[in-house]
Amino acid sequence: MAQAVPTADAGPSAPSALSPSQVERLHAASMSLLAKTGLRLLDPQAVEIFKAHGVRTDGELVFPDEAFLLARLAQAPQSFVLEARNPAHDLALGGGERFWAAAYGCPAVVEADGRRRSSTLADCVKLARLVQASPCFKINGGILAQPNELPPALAAPAMVYAALRQSDKALFLVSSDAKQFSQILELAAVPWGGLDALAQAPRALTLISSLSPLQFDRRALESLRLSAAAGQAVSVSPGPMAGTTGPLTLAGNLALGNAECLVGLALAQLVRPGAPVIYGLEATATDLASGGVCVGGASSPVQTGAAKALAAFYGLPCRSGGALTDAKTVSAQSGWESAVNLLAGAFWGVDLVIHAAGVLDAWAALSYEKFILDLELIDLIEKALAPLEVDEAALAVELAAEVGPGGTFLTRRETARQARSAPWLSRLAQRGPRDTGPTAEHLAAAVRREEQRLLDAWRAPELAPEAVRDLEAVMRRLGADRALLDSVVMT
Repeated sequence: MAQAVPTADAGPSAPSALSPSQVERLHAASMSLLAKTGLRLLDPQAVEIFKAHGVRTDGELVFPDEAFLLARLAQAPQSFVLEARNPAHDLALGGGERFWAAAYGCPAVVEADGRRRSSTLADCVKLARLVQASPCFKINGGILAQPNELPPALAAPAMVYAALRQSDKALFLVSSDAKQFSQILELAAVPWGGLDALAQAPRALTLISSLSPLQFDRRALESLRLSAAAGQAVSVSPGPMAGTTGPLTLAGNLALGNAECLVGLALAQLVRPGAPVIYGLEATATDLASGGVCVGGASSPVQTGAAKALAAFYGLPCRSGGALTDAKTVSAQSGWESAVNLLAGAFWGVDLVIHAAGVLDAWAALSYEKFILDLELIDLIEKALAPLEVDEAALAVELAAEVGPGGTFLTRRETARQARSAPWLSRLAQRGPRDTGPTAEHLAAAVRREEQRLLDAWRAPELAPEAVRDLEAVMRRLGADRALLDSVVMT
């Protein structure tokens, strides 16, 4: 059962990107779309579930009305704890605290010299270790990098297995068809003692994407139904592209994506009332010069703010994209685009910021160098948005009086005591004298050192011998050989 979380005491609440009337108009437009056009569900069981609850259907189309949808959303928890094997990494979602998640879905790796290669299972393992070692993250797994060398029947389970062996943080799953997702749930349940134990609380999260415009495919709906039935969390995450899979106007794109999101969220409640869900609309735009997706422009942060306002309207936790960029390599462009997108999620009060480290080329590639640079951005944003301490010690009136006009604070004992905690200390930035060498060379060396520091800090999490045995048994049943199982723990 989902456990509600108290509201975090983290200073002033986040502002809203939309006025109440703007939110109402977007909501009304979504209701109009569903009434006039409906939404296609390419899963007969999902259609039957809506039909059995009195929703008008026409073949694959469902037409839920406003009263029905709002009643279903009211069943969803406004907040819940996503439990990790190590309770220190639990995520209290919806209580005002912000969480970050790393790269997701990338099929390629861009090396430091700009060369591009297909990602492999070894990349999944390395990234899972970096995520485990970084204090920026409390959730691991999912498609950190696609293992292109593995057959489809084994790739998704192998990613989950890799995460379970490298990390005791909260767990991302990988959506799939009903047969494979059942196998993934079986893997996820092993460390908890089986499926019945897993179902006692939200202990895994699955991203459910729509197939814009106005439809969900069978695989997404099967994963959604099975996850909700098992009591596990889903983030329903439409990604309409303004200009191709959604209207070019951002308001129209948001209204369409919101309609998709609400139907997915409602289905989770129909399967299991009270199922933990996240409002996950991540609307994007189209580069009209090429027809490709565009995530690095102004439309992404604007739509992030709007999605958060809609999530607040429905009383649900929210997720957004993170360090998104259209840049093909680590560059000034990747820096400014990622910084704006990361800051947008944090500034608007998003609960879970995904794709927060390592992403290049609009999800088409990842970079280890950018992963480390994005960790620096996350750390800086957290420090910049942290509530300012204004207590007696921080005001330092007595100290200022002792130093007096024209004095210096640099040599004071108080300054020495606070020097490693009060200011934000960068692990990467070049500061100080001018003769420290070229900036690019300094930064590249600092990134390499920080990546190696995290890898050296990684330690295999505790996992009972019987759990290791059962995980390996499931993987062998799915076709994994000894070499694959060993590669995950010996890389």
